[in-house]
Order: sequence, then C-alpha cells, then structure tokens
Amino acid sequence: MKENLYLIIGIPFLTIILNAIREFLMSNYSSKKQKELYIHQKNFEKRFDLSQKLWDLLTENMRHTIQLRPRMDYVDRTKSKDEVKEERLRLWNNSHNDLKTSFLSGKPYYSASLKTLIEKFIEKSNEEATEYYFTKLEADNRKEYFNQSEENSKVLESILDEIKSEISNQNQI
Repeated sequence: MKENLYLIIGIPFLTIILNAIREFLMSNYSSKKQKELYIHQKNFEKRFDLSQKLWDLLTENMRHTIQLRPRMDYVDRTKSKDEVKEERLRLWNNSHNDLKTSFLSGKPYYSASLKTLIEKFIEKSNEEATEYYFTKLEADNRKEYFNQSEENSKVLESILDEIKSEISNQNQI
C-alpha cells in the first residue's frame, strides 16, 4: 500500500518536473530560433536596401554613359563643344563615383558572381567614357564613332540584365 502511495504521489511530481524541463528546453530552443530568424531578417533587409541603392546608381550611370555619345543629339548653341563634353563627363563622373562608392561599401553583402558583374559593368562604363574623352568626332570617323558607342551600350545593357538577375537570385527568401 505504501508503495502505491509513493507511485500516486511520485508520478504527478515527476510529470511536473519533466514538463518544466521540457518547457525550459523548448523556450531556449525557441529563443535561439527567434534570434537566428531576427539576424536573418536584418541581413536580408540590409542586402535588399543595398541592392536597391546599387540598382538605382547602376541605372543612373548607364543613363549618363549612353548620353555621352547620343546618335540623335541636341546641343545648346550657346555652349561650345568642349563645354558640352565637359558637362557630360562631369555628370558621368559624378554617377560613376557614386556607383563605385556604394559598391565598395556594400561589397561584403554581395555574392561573388554579383561582384564580378558589377566590376565588369564599371569597367565597361569607364571604357566608354575614356573613348568619348579621347576620340574626336570628325566627318571621316562618324560612322565608326557611333557604332562603337552603340556596341558599348549594348554590352552595358547585357551586363545590367545579368546584374538584375543576380540581384533577384541573391534577394530571394
């Protein structure tokens, strides 16, 4: 009889202890998971914000790069060709510097393939600006001058499409 009494009292007591241990372990597991989820969420938000800023700067730089040598061009007659060239290069340079600064500051958050594509874009954009700066537009090189510009623009657009895909892949949940 005494043994049954110990079992009757001991089983509920053991159940309470086991439940308390289980609750403690589950809450500890839950807080670890919540912490991991929070860190993941903050990293995702950081990558997303950086990607959004980077995309804006990439498209701005693309626009200024294409505007260096437009096929259909209107130039204010009150400005000289050198003034127009200087203004275009200044706008391109500002967007290029903003892009490089943003890229370098966010570099730890980008995948290796995205870094490679952005570096390729920056290099090609720089190449187009360099060609614009050093190549004089004259009657005998007009066709080649604009064909080279168009070729560079197509390459930049292709790289930009690849970057867009890579950003989308990187920012998937």
